[in-house]
Amino acid sequence: MPIGRPDLDSIYANLKIHLESGFADLDLRVERIDFDNEGGLLKEEILDAIEQCDLVVADLTYERPNCYLEVGYHMGFHRRVQADRRWRRLILAARADHQPDLPNRAQSQAKVHFDLGGYDLLYWSDPDDYRVRLMERVGRRAQLLAAHDPAELMEAEDDSPSVASSGGPLATADPVSARSPRLSADTVEGDWFRQHCETAGMSAKLLGYVEMRASVSRGDQPVLRPGELLRVARACARKGESIAYVYSREEFRPRPVTGGIRARIQYPSGGADRFEYWCLSERGEFYDLKSLMEDSVQVEGRAACPRETLWYDMRVYEHLAFLMYIDRLYHALGASDDATVHLSLVHGGLSGRRLDASDSLRSSIVKDQYPAPAEVSQVVVGCQMRLGLLRDPESLAQLVGDLCAPLFEVFDFAEVPTAEINELVGSWFRSHGYREKS
Repeated sequence: MPIGRPDLDSIYANLKIHLESGFADLDLRVERIDFDNEGGLLKEEILDAIEQCDLVVADLTYERPNCYLEVGYHMGFHRRVQADRRWRRLILAARADHQPDLPNRAQSQAKVHFDLGGYDLLYWSDPDDYRVRLMERVGRRAQLLAAHDPAELMEAEDDSPSVASSGGPLATADPVSARSPRLSADTVEGDWFRQHCETAGMSAKLLGYVEMRASVSRGDQPVLRPGELLRVARACARKGESIAYVYSREEFRPRPVTGGIRARIQYPSGGADRFEYWCLSERGEFYDLKSLMEDSVQVEGRAACPRETLWYDMRVYEHLAFLMYIDRLYHALGASDDATVHLSLVHGGLSGRRLDASDSLRSSIVKDQYPAPAEVSQVVVGCQMRLGLLRDPESLAQLVGDLCAPLFEVFDFAEVPTAEINELVGSWFRSHGYREKS
């Protein structure tokens, strides 16, 4: 963030107040070195802050060279020290009129330059838009850091998260979420979830699996009877999306149970049984345990290979299908866009698998990746957000990428480029008839 620009100085002061108050439970500190230096050379203090803080937010407005230099230093430092975390610790932002592909752009007009233009940038239109979207993005990054390594957020020498901001990047730290509480035991790990996790686990012997959990803040809305839940579940199911489909076949159809409904689907398919156990509670809690499609589905001539591969494109598609189902479900249950949604995804049975793609033309994206190490049997990722974010295509694509990243990283730090994630998201929307989001 350039120094000496009154408009940006004012925006920074506003962001500092809202970030520190919004994440007070983490004792968050927001710092910009021209305001918070210790009397040394600014350029040295800036580099020290970049190395020590938990998250850097770099605003590229006015295309100042020092901002680009400091972003490059951050990328280089974390590639060397924490290569598998470097993208989570950096958020790039710029005013909306700096988008390089704007029509009728004057050649002399400030813009985000080529080297960084291909990254996922937060383009803001006004101070309020900046505040809301930055808090949401910072919160998601912090939750991903905490989910991957909870101790990571407390590595600073004084045991409190730091947010530095230099004359270049605004380096922020590790809040949890924009307007919602931290993922906690009473959101997606309560007795109801534990009960169905145990029931589903006892009824399935899976080579690989994905477990999905969700809950929502519904205020004081009344609980729903099983018949009402069934009608909602039927309205939200989409054939072909493979999430909580409501079958009419007697052995697969949902059944009323204490406090909700549940369904169990199992049949032979390819190399292993296709399995799904899903349930919906009277309070809107959702649980789904599924076999990995990689173990039982033949796609475009590629045979299923039980226990051998994990298809990164299929993982992107399934994450997206889950998020779209949750969007439909909680809006159908009467939750507002401002309602807090808590999500958890667990991928298991990973040991010994290679990262590949169901589409052979995409295999080169992750070529030469080593198998998941034997000691990594599962990956757990959790987050929370406003429900309305699931209806914003840009935020949705980034969320899918953020949720998938910890899963891909166990395969020798594999990274799927942002452009590839965006292409897969767009392809999924087009193939499922979501023309307005494509």
